[in-house]
Amino acid sequence: MYLNSKFFEKLWSTDLHNKARAIIDSLNLECEIIGPDDESKIIREIRAEISSGLLGKSGPSRLQTWNRGWAENQESFSVKKSPDSLIPKYFGKSRINRLEQKFVLAKSQDYELLMLRAIQSWVFTQYFEKLDHVYEYGCGTGHNLVFLHELFPNLQLKGLDWSVSSQSLIGEVKIQYPEIKIAAENFDLFNPNFDIDIPTNAGVLTVASLEQLGNQHEKFVTYLMQKRPKIVVHIEPFQDLLDARVPVDRVSIDYMVERNYISGYVESIQSLEQDNRVKIMMLQRSFVGSKYIDGYTLLVWSPIE
Repeated sequence: MYLNSKFFEKLWSTDLHNKARAIIDSLNLECEIIGPDDESKIIREIRAEISSGLLGKSGPSRLQTWNRGWAENQESFSVKKSPDSLIPKYFGKSRINRLEQKFVLAKSQDYELLMLRAIQSWVFTQYFEKLDHVYEYGCGTGHNLVFLHELFPNLQLKGLDWSVSSQSLIGEVKIQYPEIKIAAENFDLFNPNFDIDIPTNAGVLTVASLEQLGNQHEKFVTYLMQKRPKIVVHIEPFQDLLDARVPVDRVSIDYMVERNYISGYVESIQSLEQDNRVKIMMLQRSFVGSKYIDGYTLLVWSPIE
């Protein structure tokens, strides 16, 4: 299967921005659907890992793990000075991925990252084009913001993360690429610093960072409601839209539960909408994921003034 912009417009029931079409068509995304026997084997392998008790749990105790990870990226960037050095090491570990509730075998090792870029091309061009600022919470290496700069070079960008390695790395990026209007600040999603404000006409972005919160997201939601960004875009492993009747989805849900990934967040935002405090613009599956999870569900919302 060759996945071009027309494929994604049908998959996501949308008309893509011209910029998004051009980027997606340049990615050369190819994969083949894995058959039922091999699908069952992959599910058994994932279930064995879930049952092993060896999978790390998300939560505050993981801070040093992320510190070490982003420090490794910084070491690489310091030598190569390349945006490719910003890509987290967890990408590209397997050519087995998910598409439309099936397992697929990707042609290239960087398929998952490129699929994320396809998703980001879609939502960034739809929601960030008319903004002046974008703040990414849980930004890690800043690679999503660097990609966003390619789409909208005039955007003022800020990466916020609980890891000091993140701020150090983004500082190097700013020196190496002064044309990228990027800054960094320390921010703990578990204990938000309410002294950090969000500017007027600014968007908020999270990409697979809320997953670390488990069910401890109330403080961050309170922070966002108080700071009132123009738009909030989440690309996260929300379980809410997955179908437990489908085996490939079921094992994704079980894996997320075992890792203590984000839960209850979508219901919190939906409850705020019912109280007429926010407006949800998008709640949609991308039907894209890695070997282990269908991890890129989209939730886009904004506070009501």
